[in-house]
Amino acid sequence: MVGNSHFDRYRINTLWKSGLLLMTMVCLVKTSAAWAAVEENHKNKRDGVVLGEVVVKGQQESSPLYKNFPSTVNIVSQEDIQKKKPTDVTDVLRNVPGVNYNDEDGRGFRPNIALRGLDPTRSRNILILQDGFPVQPSAYGDPAAYYNVPVETLDHIEVIKGGSTLLYGANSLGGVINYVTKKPSEKPYEVTNKETFGEDSLFVSETSVSGTLDRLGYRASYLRKQGEGFRESDGFHVHNPDLYLNYKIDDHSEIISRSSWYHENSQTPGGLTRAQYDADPLQSQYSDDDFEGRRANTNLTYRNQFAENQSLETYFNYNFFSRDWYIARATPTNQQFKRDFNVFGFGGKYQLNYDLFGMEGNSLTFGNDYYFDKEKDIQDNGATRNAESGIRVANNDLTTFAFDFYAVTDLHPTSRLTVSPILRMDSVRSGLKNNLTRREGHDSTVAWLPGIGADYLLLEKSETHFYGSFHKSFQAAEFKEALDPTSGSSNNLDAQAGYHYELGLKSLPSKWLSLDTAVFLFDFDNETITEGSVRTNGQATRHAGWENAMTLNLTEAARKLVDFDIPEKAGDLSTSFNFTLIDTDFRKGPNNGNELPYAPNWHYNWALSYKHPAGVYANLSAEWVDEQFSTGNNSRIENAAGSTGIIPSYKVWDLNFGYDFNERWGIFMGIKNLFDEKYFTRRDTFFTGIVPSPDRQIYFGTKIKLG
Repeated sequence: MVGNSHFDRYRINTLWKSGLLLMTMVCLVKTSAAWAAVEENHKNKRDGVVLGEVVVKGQQESSPLYKNFPSTVNIVSQEDIQKKKPTDVTDVLRNVPGVNYNDEDGRGFRPNIALRGLDPTRSRNILILQDGFPVQPSAYGDPAAYYNVPVETLDHIEVIKGGSTLLYGANSLGGVINYVTKKPSEKPYEVTNKETFGEDSLFVSETSVSGTLDRLGYRASYLRKQGEGFRESDGFHVHNPDLYLNYKIDDHSEIISRSSWYHENSQTPGGLTRAQYDADPLQSQYSDDDFEGRRANTNLTYRNQFAENQSLETYFNYNFFSRDWYIARATPTNQQFKRDFNVFGFGGKYQLNYDLFGMEGNSLTFGNDYYFDKEKDIQDNGATRNAESGIRVANNDLTTFAFDFYAVTDLHPTSRLTVSPILRMDSVRSGLKNNLTRREGHDSTVAWLPGIGADYLLLEKSETHFYGSFHKSFQAAEFKEALDPTSGSSNNLDAQAGYHYELGLKSLPSKWLSLDTAVFLFDFDNETITEGSVRTNGQATRHAGWENAMTLNLTEAARKLVDFDIPEKAGDLSTSFNFTLIDTDFRKGPNNGNELPYAPNWHYNWALSYKHPAGVYANLSAEWVDEQFSTGNNSRIENAAGSTGIIPSYKVWDLNFGYDFNERWGIFMGIKNLFDEKYFTRRDTFFTGIVPSPDRQIYFGTKIKLG
């Protein structure tokens, strides 16, 4: 367990201040020296850069599943990630239209992410993937996310909404987030290193060795992350080695393997009452609450393009996750929540490209997945605040076996129109055995989920597409909710089910402008919500919303629209803006007509980026979020503990800048929460009160690439 203090705060604070001075001086000197050289190197080159590209270049990958069905997909590219210089993945996810993130620890370790107004608690209503494999410890039975993929390992992120989610299955009711990790360099060898230092004793080190030797591609990396956190009793350590291998058997087939280990020790400072929050939001009342998480994952994928128009992919995946949480709060004793998960999965997909009745370029994709997990869930009550064992009050074995099948075909009645019918079947069987009472229970569910989508190419030159989709959604109640751990009998919490509709337009009118807009409607027969920390039936609900995203290269627009003669040596200035407008309400029950909790009516993001050919760059971004209710009764009155009441609106600005000396090395600096906004995004009964969000944090670092 993590102790109360591990680092000398004053030493680190002095370090980052010295780094700021050094970095500023180097940027000024190097920019001046490189000016003339840049002008000469670029005088014969074409002006401008292309924005809005969503295709990630690099090692050849199989076509993502979402490309088989028209729906809204937002790509956070490597360039987007580099602009933000994030310290955790939520720094970039919050800029995606439709995403609502409730901060819990300021580190992104245990994400609370929602899409399009659904409940964000522990990311239960979305499927989180890493290179296509589930991240949550139990995708069907206990999908609460106690682990998040480190942003340092990522190449790009795919945020998938609409009907495409049917292709991904378990827990994809509200959408899918797929973290795509970095792949091997095409060089024989390449070494990279990135070091980050910051306030609150932040230290992040990521080193990788990668390359391609004949048919073998490899990438080995090690990540270390540590700090004291922005609050009292908020320290953390993370260790994360990772190995990726890719072997090309021949020109048509390959084997891909990935293995990783993740170990986290962190303190959990808990919530605050209103009086405590107003006095000092950085304080903690819980000095002995500690979390330890361990995750081991390995997967193997085989791909074969065995004919010009046919391909096959099969996979095997194993995931082990262990979570020990010691909660003392302000009592002389503690509670110990210990869970171990073992998860196995295997399956495959087949794709056929074909012509039919004069329709050319059609495709058929179908696949299936087998899934099994076993969870050991133990609770001990300790006699002291720091006890690691005690009286056993719960000892349960929980199991899930699931099978799914999906099929989708893309039909092209005309050269501009694509019609895509889709069908999915899910079969889930859950079991629970109480080892203290010897009681057992089982629950089974089978669901058939149809959908249909269409895409029409309105304007070929500007790649303007109009698309729409409809699909049925379903998510079985988690087995901890469907079955009572004590009696083994069924609880009254129902499965989530409803119908989803979407219309969208995406366009690239020019190389300096991209537009993406979509409207959606979720009509749920039943939606599970969280109030405080309690999961309940929300009964019938409705989500209606509008998402919009725009990216504009201001420099190139000025050249083209008003005929400004801007030299390339002046650099490029670009901006992006997106917003999400959502209206949610209960349609039945005691909260009929009220808004759903944790579903802000509006959410805006704006960014301004500058990049100079000499290597200097800067990015200023802002996020505005509307107020949110924490309960279904929409009470604005705060209780004594601070665990219920309104969550006020907030706005947060971030700034980062840096200098790349060349392709091999550079320096950077960032300021999160630039104006030190005092805000929170979460009220919680488990953490007992208001959970503060991070104050201002300054950090800087270096990056090196050799090979």
